[in-house]
Order: sequence, then structure tokens, then C-alpha cells
Amino acid sequence: MDKIYLIYFSPTANTKKILSKIAEGTGIENIQEIDFTLPQNRDGSNLNIDKDALVIFGAPVYMGRLQSTAAAYLKQFKGNGQPAVCIVLYGNRAFEDALIELTDIVSENGFLPIAGAAFIGEHSFTDDKVKIAAGRPDSSDNEAAIELGEKIVAKINANDTTSAKVPGNRPYKNSKTMPKMTPVKKSTCTNCGICKANCPVGAIDDNSVGDKSKCIVCFACIKNCPYGAREMRNPLLLLARKSLVKNPRKEPELYI
Repeated sequence: MDKIYLIYFSPTANTKKILSKIAEGTGIENIQEIDFTLPQNRDGSNLNIDKDALVIFGAPVYMGRLQSTAAAYLKQFKGNGQPAVCIVLYGNRAFEDALIELTDIVSENGFLPIAGAAFIGEHSFTDDKVKIAAGRPDSSDNEAAIELGEKIVAKINANDTTSAKVPGNRPYKNSKTMPKMTPVKKSTCTNCGICKANCPVGAIDDNSVGDKSKCIVCFACIKNCPYGAREMRNPLLLLARKSLVKNPRKEPELYI
């Protein structure tokens, strides 16, 4: 096997980072990335997957389930027996049913999910004052990702196509709807358009104003703003951060 696909939804680049490290561990040099984070990359033109390739799927966790925009697009990829790896990223709370949900989508679409893992990424709620899994994935996470890549190749070379057993429940936990909120711009905003360009759901207008009805609270706009000119002021979110910051460090969980 000499080609690998990295297929991911990664608003703040944490999922992308882990998938890249797993690919590094495989030693496969022919890498094709399908980043469907932005709306213009979800037009259906990037759904074709070569038959003789390894495919790694990645998406973030939202309250114990796959992020809905990511889940909807992932269901459009159709496989033909290609070995696949399912990766979810969560902000040090819990991944609950997200990994089994992704594994089910991949399996139902004709891929063979031979491995899976849950990694930790810096929580979107993290800022200069409140640190939740700040700096993750870190060097230890990267080492685990590389190790997973090595194990995946070993499994393929052994002609082992058994499906990985991942944790989770069927039926999945009910999807919770995030309260309608969106980051707001500060007086330092220059309307440079970077926040709009990086919004995965097109929730920001030409005046850098967010639409609460569209926002998925990924905070890509905050993370990418070079002027620190966006912030979240919702009191429910501020309360949630106080709880999340108390969680002990979680480590990656690998299933192969």
C-alpha cells in the first residue's frame, strides 16, 4: 500500500495535526489531504478515493458526538473495502459515543475500520486566562500518533483486516443543541476578513459580525484573528469553562 488519504474537518487544526503524525508513523510518503473544513470544500468534488489506499478519517467531538457538519459530509464518502482509521479529537472532557459513531459511518460506507483512536486537542474554550488542554496535542500525543501509524502498517502487512473494537453506545447518546451564541468583535477589529475566511459554516458577514443561528462555537475565528479582536462573552460558556478546567489530564486511547 503506497498511498494514504487524510480526510478531516478541523476548524482549529488539531485534528489535522494528529492525522499528519499518524501518517508520519506509517512511513507512506504519497499523502493526499481532503480538508473539508470550509464550506467551499464541501461541494462533493473531493469524494473519490483510490481503491488501493489507506484512509484516515478525523473529526472533532461536540458534547460526546461527532460535530454535525462533519458527520453529514463524512457520510458521502464511499469506500470499496479500503482499510480505514477513525480518529476523534476532544477537549479533555470525554469522547463518549463520537468514536463509535465515526466507525459506524465509515463501516456503513464500505470501508474497513481496522483502527481507531481518541486524542485530546486544546479545547476551543481556551484563552489567555482559562487553559483547558492548552497546547494539546503535545509531544506526548504526537508520539502516540506516530506509534499508532506504525501499528496500522504492521496490521496491514500481516493481512489483518479485523475491525477495531471501539468504545461507545448504540443507540448513541442524544445530540445536544448548543445554546445560540457567537463570538463578538472588540473595538480593535479591523474588518480584515480573516475570521470570515476561516469560519467553517459561513457564520460571519463582511462586517465581522457572527450569526448566532449558524455558529457552531468552534472558535476558529478567535484562534485565527491576528489582532485578538474576537471573544466569547456568553455567561453559560464562561460557567462551563470553570468546570472543564478542573478535569485531570486525559491521554490518547488507541484501538487496533
